[in-house]
Amino acid sequence: MTVLRSKGVLLTCFAQVLLMMARWTILFYTPVYAIAVRSWLPAAAGSILIPTNFGFALGGLLAGAFHIRRTGSFYLACIVAFALFPLTVLFIAYLSTPDTPGWLYLLAPFINGLVTGTALNYTLAHLLHLTAPSTHFISTALIATFRGFAGSFGSSVGGGIFTRTLRANLEQGFLEKGFEGKEDLVRTLLGSPALVARLSGPEREVAQGAYVNALRVLFTAAAGLSVVAFAVQAGTGWKKGVEKKEPKVPEDEEEHVHDDGRDA
Repeated sequence: MTVLRSKGVLLTCFAQVLLMMARWTILFYTPVYAIAVRSWLPAAAGSILIPTNFGFALGGLLAGAFHIRRTGSFYLACIVAFALFPLTVLFIAYLSTPDTPGWLYLLAPFINGLVTGTALNYTLAHLLHLTAPSTHFISTALIATFRGFAGSFGSSVGGGIFTRTLRANLEQGFLEKGFEGKEDLVRTLLGSPALVARLSGPEREVAQGAYVNALRVLFTAAAGLSVVAFAVQAGTGWKKGVEKKEPKVPEDEEEHVHDDGRDA
């Protein structure tokens, strides 16, 4: 209960959930961009995650190898990493167009992964500074648990935003082009980004534009969520965690207790 009452622990855990929710939108929806907007095959679209996962691993290794070589506070490093994260997400949102060079769109998720890996390592090291050594095993378990929640939360919240935005853009786009009776096509496009590549003419233009707009809205919302994560992480502070000392029983009271026991 002492750990759960710690402001630093709770704020760190909540910041992790918010940051990783934004991160999961990148992992889930950059392949959707590759399929719907760039007409990549689904198998090839999955390869867009290789750079971002490589960056994730590299960021954690670099932070640990060159900076986290001591105990103590890493408050400033956490703040810098959390401040850079929303910028990388906005960069991805900006690049989510049909005209973006492929290499540049691979670079943007790589940078996002690099920043994410760095941020997670720094927050773990800083959490150990904020908590007493005897509670480290509980603190690390908590932060891992909260990170695990982010996948479910990120997919459900992000999916809701994306689906509603995509539907609205598809319906509006077909209406503006004078198409009627496209309800079945809209429903199919909502669940099949690969269908965009099989369309032609105005239908493909509407579908591709709708996916671009929906992805940009989603990534912008993820950037906003990561700004909140930055604010939460900033509230963790830098005060070192100390062991709580148990109150000592005065010697005269202790002798009185022993005497009572003998008299009984």
